Amino acid sequence: MASFRDRLASQASMEANRLRERIGDLEAMQVPIFNIVRSLQIWLMTQPMDWSLYGFSLIEGDVRGICINAQHPEPMQRFTCAHELGHLVLGHKTNIDHSVNVDSASGSPQELQAQSFASTFMMPVANVYRGLKVIGTSEGQLSPSDAYRLARILDVSFAALCWRLVEMEIIGRDLARRWIRSGPAAARRAIADEVVTSDLTILYGDARAHGRVGDKVVVDIQDHADSGYEWRPVGSREPSSRVRWDGSADVSSLLEAYEGSSLLSLTAAGEEDITIELVRPWEHRDAIETRSITVEVAPEHSIELLDETQRIALRQRASS
Repeated sequence: MASFRDRLASQASMEANRLRERIGDLEAMQVPIFNIVRSLQIWLMTQPMDWSLYGFSLIEGDVRGICINAQHPEPMQRFTCAHELGHLVLGHKTNIDHSVNVDSASGSPQELQAQSFASTFMMPVANVYRGLKVIGTSEGQLSPSDAYRLARILDVSFAALCWRLVEMEIIGRDLARRWIRSGPAAARRAIADEVVTSDLTILYGDARAHGRVGDKVVVDIQDHADSGYEWRPVGSREPSSRVRWDGSADVSSLLEAYEGSSLLSLTAAGEEDITIELVRPWEHRDAIETRSITVEVAPEHSIELLDETQRIALRQRASS
């Protein structure tokens, strides 16, 4: 028989699925949680807070609002936002959430429900398994590095992803605690020993890559340097480009584990299609091979204090 806490979690998950069905068109791996919250006429803003304070939900009369920590990375903000949305959808009163509420599997029954709601809403079972397929692993072979890549694909925090894997019985609680204790940095180091940037995304061959401004994307391709061939982008790269091609020369020193690959630096938000070709630079011949890469670059943070619609509504409310 399911325990009381299990029943509460199950009820919250069902509410999350009902909301997903009501909203519809949520096939994307990265749930647009900020847009969804605003579409539900819930105020959303960020404010600088102490690092341990994740955010809060507020109900005042007919007004509902969510505030999240401006200093947190956006993947963490996204899951916190879903957690606070859970409080509002489930009819909880005003809540202030710290790390123990959002980044763990403990807490009061209400926090357990909000966490289950957020996990289901942001990481539905189908998306988790699709992500595992993308990174080329199965649930029985999952490593911390795989979990890190999966968190990046779903655009949630590493800790939130680990606890979702526990809920789905893919990993055990003790293993999740060990991975979370070691942190995402350890998972990144397992991908490449010398990571000198905020995050790292691995891209295999022709694909679509997701990242944030400041990320590096490793393109896992062989340059055949011993025969004089190397990969180069087709056409000139403008200085304002969203993606800077660093070529293969810098990669061997930066990422020893991926010597022979090439590196993209994500410099500005937006989407860019890149075609690269395998050529001998001194020969005026057609490329012997081409690859296409689409890179979606998200800003470091996509929400600020209040958007313009909210500012107008606030002025109208103040003057009424």
